[in-house]
Amino acid sequence: MPGDLVYTILIVDDDTSFLRSLSFGLFRASTHRILVAWNGVEGLQLLERGEVDCVVTDLSMPELGGIEFIEKVREKDRDIPIIVMSSYWCRDYGASLEELGVFAILEKPICIDSFEAEITRALVSRGKIPSAATNGRRTFTSS
Repeated sequence: MPGDLVYTILIVDDDTSFLRSLSFGLFRASTHRILVAWNGVEGLQLLERGEVDCVVTDLSMPELGGIEFIEKVREKDRDIPIIVMSSYWCRDYGASLEELGVFAILEKPICIDSFEAEITRALVSRGKIPSAATNGRRTFTSS
């Protein structure tokens, strides 16, 4: 990885045990910082506070559901990569997610390697990581 670049990942999920385990696997990497929100309202507040390089969200959450959260994110930033995680896949969401430009959909339980790979692809797509810089290596590490 070139230099001391730090990438900010916003993860929004109301499942505290899942969020804790997912964050724990990523906290050990030195190339990013994790912002955690327990629902879409908190997620939007964190998004307002500063630059976020990638958003990861669940679909089913209280206060502001995943689809509504994504719509509000898109009002603020049409280009930020959004990765959706869900315990279930409902075909009814497919068209909405596609229209909203969701970068990837991951089914829970999530394999940390797949999760890291999708975040890396999202950062490359946004130009945060030059594709040549990854050289086939993982951007995030977990040891």
